[in-house]
Amino acid sequence: MKLFILYKSLSRLACCLVNLFIDIYRKQMIEILIWGLVFIYEIIRKGMLVFYLRFSPTIPIDVVTTTLAYESNDICREHLRSLGIIFIDESIDCKTSRTNFNKK
Repeated sequence: MKLFILYKSLSRLACCLVNLFIDIYRKQMIEILIWGLVFIYEIIRKGMLVFYLRFSPTIPIDVVTTTLAYESNDICREHLRSLGIIFIDESIDCKTSRTNFNKK
């Protein structure tokens, strides 16, 4: 998780270097999200990041976009579709995405 938080504050040159391998870590985190049955919700409270964990069969795309440091929801959605993730409205359907995720 710290990688994605640091990624947002990197200089331009360091950001180019991290871009070489960040998709690998994003894929691992997405797998943890849909298989680990955790829902990570980011709340900024008094300058500190607080993460709440709970079970959720769906994960809002906004949360994934901010947590995994995507530039926009559209870029996040395109990358997730390429991994075989299934969407319900503006959320990831964890249950059906599990079967497709292993095939990619």
